[in-house]
Amino acid sequence: MRAWFMVLSMLLVLPGCPTGGSGDDDDASANDDDSSVSDDDDVADDDDATADDDDVADDDDSAPPGDCPVLGALGDIDNWSRILGCAAVTFSAGPAEDTVRLGVQAILPPDAAGSVGASYSLYFTDIDAKDEVEGGLVMEQGSNLSTAICNDTPGSEQIKAIWNPVMGRVGITVTGSGEGGGFFATIQTVGVTVEEEEPGNAQCRIPDRSWEDVRLGWLP
Repeated sequence: MRAWFMVLSMLLVLPGCPTGGSGDDDDASANDDDSSVSDDDDVADDDDATADDDDVADDDDSAPPGDCPVLGALGDIDNWSRILGCAAVTFSAGPAEDTVRLGVQAILPPDAAGSVGASYSLYFTDIDAKDEVEGGLVMEQGSNLSTAICNDTPGSEQIKAIWNPVMGRVGITVTGSGEGGGFFATIQTVGVTVEEEEPGNAQCRIPDRSWEDVRLGWLP
């Protein structure tokens, strides 16, 4: 009996016998359920924090294809002070330095000025909505970008790069009538992403932002 016990003990410690904590089990090596290649945890081709999964580049989360060269200016969008509006609708927003400009143009119904509370939208994805109107959005980088906006004299703008929208929308809500003609509105960006025309098709996300009491409907 003692001899059988000794043989069994030797078999349990022979090299090559699985003793826990190695491959094909539930611990920390390949092909199991923990933290190595082809499992469900922390490396490529799983659902965590590397390429082609659900977190970073080339997946469905938050990494745009290319760097946004005006990220700093967009991060300070709450402090942009060059806010201009006219016609129905021309709108422009940018920082005091006038080196980045977000421009919106839209064609509102003729009675928009008297329709306080009415809302209209520009959509940059394929959608059919009752509040949709014609128009567009552009983001520019350069210098003196707003000098020709709502101005009846030529400007001195120098445009270095242009971005066009690929997703999101702009909302325009009429909030009141203006003295001497025109009207006031709130302009809102919602989920807008723009893509550079040249050279590398970099993308920038425009922060969701509302500009209130923008005077529109007048001509320079």
